[in-house]
Amino acid sequence: MTGELDDPSLVSRLFKGADLAFVNTTHWGDETQIGMALADAAQQAGVKHYVYSSMPDHSTFNKGWKALPLWKVKADLEKYIRTLDMPSTFVYGGIYNNNFTTLPYPLFRMELQKDGSFVWQAPFHPDDPLPWLDAEHDVGPALLQIFKEGPEVWRHHRLVHE
Repeated sequence: MTGELDDPSLVSRLFKGADLAFVNTTHWGDETQIGMALADAAQQAGVKHYVYSSMPDHSTFNKGWKALPLWKVKADLEKYIRTLDMPSTFVYGGIYNNNFTTLPYPLFRMELQKDGSFVWQAPFHPDDPLPWLDAEHDVGPALLQIFKEGPEVWRHHRLVHE
């Protein structure tokens, strides 16, 4: 999707008959517009538990800190979803180790060296502890447990991987 929603009728049909939804928006297109449209459609369809992959707005933690653009949008969408009073939970996933092995971005990658070792490039100090998780093996089981226990347990909670 780019700019305007390519097919608004598709969004309105996405959650028809769904009880559960896990949504992770991306910065491709207008993430705010898409995220709001998805939340609205889920609410209108009567989704019983909406789980959104959110991130914090760092500018709220310290006056001198700037917001991280790719994360602030998610924080703003979380605020919007909360205004809908829809049974929702917010997952803060940490850093997907898969991003370092599968994306071609210079600051987030591992390069295999001729001697079999790897060079890791990332915009973090090497001594900073980071909350790592494996998108394939960690996220699914966590979501399954959240959905099993339901919004009675997890409504409006934030789950942070540490």
